[in-house]
Amino acid sequence: LYSLAPPPQAARQMPRRRTLPGGGPACPARWVPGHVGGGLLWRNLLVTNDEMAAFLNELAAAGLPNCTDGSYLLAVEMPHERGGRLHYSSHAGRWTVSPGFGTHPAYWVTWTGAAALAAHHGARLPSRAEMIAETSRDGLAVTNHGYQAGDTVPVTEPGRDPGEIHHLAGNLQAWCCDGPAGDPSAPAARWLHGAAWNTPATLDEIHRPRGRHLLGASRGVGVRLVRQYAGQRAATAGELAAALTGWVRSLASRDRPLRDLDEALAAALSQADGGLRPHVGAGTGEPGDG
Repeated sequence: LYSLAPPPQAARQMPRRRTLPGGGPACPARWVPGHVGGGLLWRNLLVTNDEMAAFLNELAAAGLPNCTDGSYLLAVEMPHERGGRLHYSSHAGRWTVSPGFGTHPAYWVTWTGAAALAAHHGARLPSRAEMIAETSRDGLAVTNHGYQAGDTVPVTEPGRDPGEIHHLAGNLQAWCCDGPAGDPSAPAARWLHGAAWNTPATLDEIHRPRGRHLLGASRGVGVRLVRQYAGQRAATAGELAAALTGWVRSLASRDRPLRDLDEALAAALSQADGGLRPHVGAGTGEPGDG
């Protein structure tokens, strides 16, 4: 009565695999146009561990702790043996990076950490539709996937120049600015897209819908930035600390549905002009300005 055979499908072009030669020279970070146009600018490189550590130090100086009531707000602190590359020293009061991994893309970063960093750069995270459109073209090259290198490789992709997007598919998946609809009483979630060093890299897997809640993180998800135009206003560390502190306090009072509180923060962090002040909870104060 039932058949387990999948329905016939039209043949799909497989993404082109790229081998992993030794790391090439460092590439400067730039904003470049994508293949689909529309005025959207993409940062050519994934966010590195060095950049993430510097950002975490700015937020710490602005009075925002990374861990509240046992939950990590910006980045999950893991030992190096479990893939942790970002380390906080309570004695020194600073974040550092595992030696040799400064130019590797940052992972174990939560969505809130990724979106806050994007706002600090006058940018945002790409939408899932934008990622799908950019990776659906013929000739897409996929690098570092399926445990090919056993971990991430530096953000500069050998064979690409600064005017191209490096590791558009492969090395790490990317957090998206939007997410699936869900139960209003449940936490909001955000999409992930792409392929990583520890995932398959078929087109079906690259585009497969999957999401995590705002404080989710893993070894296979990093940060890619986009913006609509050059010169967008960047949110200060103080503004970001105030917005995130207000969100954490609102979760404790729970005077609105959980999803509404999450989406208010997500909207604040994803604004094109970096204007966070209208979204900061009343009475939260401003921990400082960075």
